[in-house]
Amino acid sequence: MIYLNTSKGQTQMSNESSGGSRTANLAVLAAKAAKIAKAASMGGPYGAAAETARQFIPQLIKVVAIILIIVLLLPAIIFSAIPQSTTRTAA
Repeated sequence: MIYLNTSKGQTQMSNESSGGSRTANLAVLAAKAAKIAKAASMGGPYGAAAETARQFIPQLIKVVAIILIIVLLLPAIIFSAIPQSTTRTAA
C-alpha cells in the first residue's frame, strides 16, 4: 500500500525503497571492506592500500574529474565576469 505522508510529501513506498537501497549499499561496502581486510592481512599496509585503491577507483575518478573541471573552469568564469572596456581610437 502507498500512504501519503503529507508533512514531507513522500510516499510510504518511496521510504521503503530508500531503506532497501541503503541496505544494498551497506552490503556492497561491507564486501569491499572484507576484501580490503583480507588484502591487509596478506600484504600488510601496502596490500591494504592497493586493494583500497582498486575497490574505490570509480569514486576516485569521479572526485578527480570534478576537481579538474572546477580548476579548469574557474579562470574562465572569473575572466568572463570582469567587464572589458571597449575604447576606440580615431582613424
